[in-house]
Amino acid sequence: MSTKSEANGPSNSFDKNMMEESIIEELSKKFEVVSLANMGGRSPKGKDAYRCVWCDSLEHSRRDCVDLQEVICQNIVYMDGNMI
Repeated sequence: MSTKSEANGPSNSFDKNMMEESIIEELSKKFEVVSLANMGGRSPKGKDAYRCVWCDSLEHSRRDCVDLQEVICQNIVYMDGNMI
């Protein structure tokens, strides 16, 4: 024989899980909206914000670019101050 609490147990557990998933989904959507609003369309700060202007790599900056140094040495490209 099953008791009343055993019969209601799985149903209550299912409803509780569905409610938790709904709340988590709603909070995730709100967090995404707030995060995007806080960025305001700006680039992220830090290491990933800088790219090599010659080869567009995130791994290094212009001054460390081997490809740029090669074309400068071959006189294909020249530097005028800080301008390429």
